[in-house]
Amino acid sequence: MNIYAIPAALAFVINLALCLIVFFDNPKGIVNRVFTLCILSFVAWNAGELIMITSAHHEMALIGVKIIFCGVFLFPIFFLHFSYVFPQKFTHFFDGWRSLLLYVGPLALLIPFILLLQVDIGRVLKIGSIFYYVFTFKGPLESHVLALILALIGLAYFAWGVVNFILSYRRTKISRQRLQILYILLGISSMFFIGLILHVANYLW
Repeated sequence: MNIYAIPAALAFVINLALCLIVFFDNPKGIVNRVFTLCILSFVAWNAGELIMITSAHHEMALIGVKIIFCGVFLFPIFFLHFSYVFPQKFTHFFDGWRSLLLYVGPLALLIPFILLLQVDIGRVLKIGSIFYYVFTFKGPLESHVLALILALIGLAYFAWGVVNFILSYRRTKISRQRLQILYILLGISSMFFIGLILHVANYLW
């Protein structure tokens, strides 16, 4: 394992441990199950990055990239589902098999996208003080179109989930639940803005 893989490896171990802790705390609980799926999307992302960085051959690196995209595009779906069950059920419409309605459309697009995906894996590039592995899209036009559609669906699902949490915050009168919702929203916002600031800063300095 090279030094650039250490952050991905640590993130993988931490997220996997958190995933197992959450799931086995209450394996039959819908909240635990859906939140486990949310964390698993990050585990997949970390695993894909680890595979890509440590791969000696393009074919194996491509598998890593595909796993990364699976995690990236699945997270908004799991996040939206989670917003319907936590801190309390937002609606009973998505109970049972109807929860699959949240998954059918994105998965129908994700599967062909992963099968068609082709990328060129770049070497390590130094931007500012941080090293990045980069890859560029290639392959059929269909894969580019699917990527764009999946990205738009992901943004829509994520925004939908945030709106659900805001509405849940307004509805609930329980202080603990309000605090939990704030932790989720503030945590996600912090991750986004910190990542954005660091990304922009690397181009400025």
